[in-house]
Amino acid sequence: MAVISDSTRLMRDEDSPMLLRLSRALARLKSTLTVMNVTARPGDELSGLLAWLRHGLGMRLVIACATRGESGENLCGVESGDALGLIRTTEMEAAAKVLDSHLLWLGYGMSDPVHDFGYSRDGEETLRRWRGDLVIRRLAGGYRIYRPDIVLLSHADIPGTPGHHRAMAPIAEAAMALAADPMADLGDVPGSDLPAWQVSKLYLPARPGGTGDGPVPTLTVEAARRDRVTGVPFERIGEWSRARHASQGLGRWPAAPRRSWDLHRLGAMREGDMAEGLASDLVGLADDCVDLPMLYDAAEHVAAALAQFPDAEAVVPHLLRADTALREADRQITRNCARFHGHCISQKRQEIALAISEAIGLRPYLSVSPHRLEAGGSADLRLQMEPGIATRISDIEFHLPAGATISEQRISTAPGAAPTPNFRPFWSPHGCRAVLRADVSFDLRSQRLTIPVPAIPDLCIAPSPLVSFTPAEVLLTPHARSAMVQVSPPGSGLTGSAGITLSQTGDEVTLSWPEGSPPGHQLLRGRAADGAPGFSETQLALPDGHGAGMAAPAMLRVLSLDCARPLGRIGVIAGRDRAGLWLQRLGADAREVEMGGRVDLSDLDAVLLGVDAAARRGLDPAALRDFVARGGYLLSLEHRAEAWNGAGIAPLPLRIGTAPARGCAVDPAGPVTLLSSDHSLLTGPNRITAEDWAGWVSHRGQNFAQEWDAAYEPLIELSDERGTAQRGAVLSARIGQGRHSHCVLSLPRQMDAGIPGAFRIFANLISAW
Repeated sequence: MAVISDSTRLMRDEDSPMLLRLSRALARLKSTLTVMNVTARPGDELSGLLAWLRHGLGMRLVIACATRGESGENLCGVESGDALGLIRTTEMEAAAKVLDSHLLWLGYGMSDPVHDFGYSRDGEETLRRWRGDLVIRRLAGGYRIYRPDIVLLSHADIPGTPGHHRAMAPIAEAAMALAADPMADLGDVPGSDLPAWQVSKLYLPARPGGTGDGPVPTLTVEAARRDRVTGVPFERIGEWSRARHASQGLGRWPAAPRRSWDLHRLGAMREGDMAEGLASDLVGLADDCVDLPMLYDAAEHVAAALAQFPDAEAVVPHLLRADTALREADRQITRNCARFHGHCISQKRQEIALAISEAIGLRPYLSVSPHRLEAGGSADLRLQMEPGIATRISDIEFHLPAGATISEQRISTAPGAAPTPNFRPFWSPHGCRAVLRADVSFDLRSQRLTIPVPAIPDLCIAPSPLVSFTPAEVLLTPHARSAMVQVSPPGSGLTGSAGITLSQTGDEVTLSWPEGSPPGHQLLRGRAADGAPGFSETQLALPDGHGAGMAAPAMLRVLSLDCARPLGRIGVIAGRDRAGLWLQRLGADAREVEMGGRVDLSDLDAVLLGVDAAARRGLDPAALRDFVARGGYLLSLEHRAEAWNGAGIAPLPLRIGTAPARGCAVDPAGPVTLLSSDHSLLTGPNRITAEDWAGWVSHRGQNFAQEWDAAYEPLIELSDERGTAQRGAVLSARIGQGRHSHCVLSLPRQMDAGIPGAFRIFANLISAW
């Protein structure tokens, strides 16, 4: 079967013309500097500045990202946790590809200490949660692997800044000292076995124009007006990259593109240039390495190749001569010079090979079908070259995951082959970090050059044995103390549990919560027919157009919960949440409301409007207002201002604040004040107590209402990230015979995490009719 359709491959080919590819490949040869942008989450990178440094100045880029953004807001779906982390990893790779940047990840998902856990009071708390020593050692290892001359932080350690961002400054600085110490023990982290490396410069974002919070500028980076190949400002190229972060809704058209960035270098006075004092190109390298005069020849031929663009044929001879000079320099380099500059020579040779392959139109393409294999499976392997290219392929060396072999254009995996991790520490725009790649060597005018060719999409080995449950989560309540789960494949089952009885007949397992047993939340491990622990694979649609399976231990979540059944007949207008699913699991009489045309809500007592559902095409706001006017109850969940304001949903004026006024009650353990403890929403069918606010994750709520009609009564008070009291979290108004309540509490996220109080509060809010 075809992994990538011909139409998709044709569109990608159309979007990547040869002259653009060649220009980008040649631009890499301008500089010998490496810049690492250290960030907390995907989307934090300084995209506009990075676009200038890479595409304008030719600097090698690395984006070091601490977390995968697992606890962030998802504007494209209901995924959270590791599933959202995998989506954002793919988005970050697509964003990095626009910038031609390498990626270094310091965190490996929710089971790793270094992950996006939501709210953090300050940098010190974040360091504690991330096991500060661990994240520092991982970044120090990254410094040794990529050898950046310059480290560029996306955020300064400023009071009022989220803790994840504040933590990155002390992490980056401590890692610099650790990476430079030849006696330091980095432990078992990537790069720990490499020689020490001293970062030359560390920059923080400075106060814009020297005003506001943050350090004073010591350097202003000025970009050219436009990229000479695309003709667009570099800030816009940065926004091309940011637009890849679809789950965060990033990417804005820059009406007045930014051309300058103020930076502050730690421990330094005012500078005129980021490259000041550094060997920033091959000439500077030759000046430092006095025993390698051939580096001047390499610099001269690189300059000549750049001058010959866009004449691809004329570029090649100069690049070959530059490669000859660099090969000789690599042969003669002294140990001391290699310690500081050897990696630059190796990088330039690889970049020259990539540029030559573009100039001659080689364009090798490696595909594997199917690209996702179970251990013990096999797939077709195909390596293609651009038709009509006369260059001789002299050697092909495949790099395979452990337990894989190749024979006669097929790749096979051993029965015990380890599954591909969901989260890997590295990614390269050149493909040299792919799970499956071919190093293709070709001969040109008596010179041999080698380029990496990654499999597209990359090979992935699935876990084994697979065990699945339907449903994947079980909710037991006093009115529904038992539930049936179907397990597959035949012979699979579940391990024992505390407080829950299991009874299996064939592939059906009945779970029961005996009366008198306390409520609880537990995970039951699936087992294969032979008793081996099972694994699950959640299928995800990724932004790059490929499907992916997220591997994990097969776990059935079971929540036994003291919660009353929601009352009445409830219609659900689904949004970016699973609240409708939880309604059904709570035993509610609920159905989905179909959008399009005039909606008939006459048979319903209540309507649930899901997260950002006001933005759904076909939504009829007039029908919702009429529903309330005729005695119905509308509960609307959290909406962003751009989705809510102006949509005409609320029967009376209710406006969501825009950033930064909308705020975010970021502390999930922050105080909650009940403003009307006897209100029906807080007393029935469940009486809400302090215990219902315990154990929350990520944050209490966000996108608060800022202005509302006097008929709306605020029911609770929270504190936002600036310490401001927020009363726009839960509002409710009696409107004629009907009622409208608006709730921005993160109830869907909390229910997904199995927080008991969230179910009880949700059951009350939807039962207020």
